[in-house]
Amino acid sequence: MTIIRQKLSRPAPQEDGAVRAWRQALPRALLEAVGLDVVVTAATVEPVGPADLPALVPDHALILSLHDEGGARGAILLSAELTACIVGMQMTGRIPTDTAARRPTRIDATLCSGAMDAALEALGAGVTADADRWAAGFRSDTFLPDVEALILALSADDLRVMHSKVVLAGAASGGRAASLWLILPARAAMPEAQAEDTAFRADLAEQVLGSETLLHAVLCQFTAPLSAVMQLRVGETIPLPRASLEEVRLETAAGQGVGQGRLGQNRGMRALRLMTEERPRSAEVVPLRGVA
Repeated sequence: MTIIRQKLSRPAPQEDGAVRAWRQALPRALLEAVGLDVVVTAATVEPVGPADLPALVPDHALILSLHDEGGARGAILLSAELTACIVGMQMTGRIPTDTAARRPTRIDATLCSGAMDAALEALGAGVTADADRWAAGFRSDTFLPDVEALILALSADDLRVMHSKVVLAGAASGGRAASLWLILPARAAMPEAQAEDTAFRADLAEQVLGSETLLHAVLCQFTAPLSAVMQLRVGETIPLPRASLEEVRLETAAGQGVGQGRLGQNRGMRALRLMTEERPRSAEVVPLRGVA
C-alpha cells in the first residue's frame, strides 16, 4: 500500500466544534470590524487551571476580561503583534511597519474590544452542538492590566484555553504571525431536557421583555370630592399641591411606580430625566375653587 493510500485510509481528525466555529468567526470579525485580513493557521483547545495562567500569558499581551449573562467569567489574550495591527488599522487604516512590543493600555483595550466582541458573537452563533456551548455567550467588559488581575478575575478552577495562531494576509503584512488565547470556564454540557427548558425560558423572556408597555409621567396626584369634580367648568383653576418639575413620577398603566425624575426638554420635545428610584407618594385631598 502506498503512502497516499495509507493517508486516505486513516480517519480524518475530528476538530472540536467550537474550534471550527472560531476558525470562521475570528477572520470574518477582524476583516469586517477593522479591515484586518488574517488566516487562522492552527487552533487547539486544552484544559488549564489558575496555576497555569502565569506561564500562559506572553509578555506585553493585551488582556480583556469576559463575562456571560449567567455571571461566568473568562478572558481573551492578544499577542503584542495582533494588538498593534488592530490598533493600527483603526488609527491609520493600515498595518504598522513598526510593531515593537510595548505595554498595552486601556485605549488599546477599547480599540480592540469591538472586534473581539464581534468575533465572540459570531463564535456563539456558529456553535450548534450542546457539547460546544461552553464557548458561547461571552463578551468583553474590562481591561486587565496584568496576570495577577487575570487570576483574580477568573472564578472557575476548571478552565479551557483555545490557542489560535494567525498569519496576517495581504502584501503589506509580510506574512507576520500573531497569536490569540481564549480562556473560558469548562462548563459541562446540560442534559437535553434541561437544555430545551433553558432555551424555552430564554425565548419566552426575549418575547416578554421585547413587548411594549405604556408609561405615564405624573406631575402630582390628589383627590377631591366627586360633587366638586362634577361642578368643574372650563377656565377654572385647579391648585396642584407639591407639584414640582423635580419630582415627576413614572408609572405603568396600572399605577405602579417604576421611577422618579425631572421634567425638562430634549431637542425641543418634553423629556424626563430619571434621577432616583420611585418613592411612595400619598394623594392629598384638595378643595377645588368655586365649590361650596
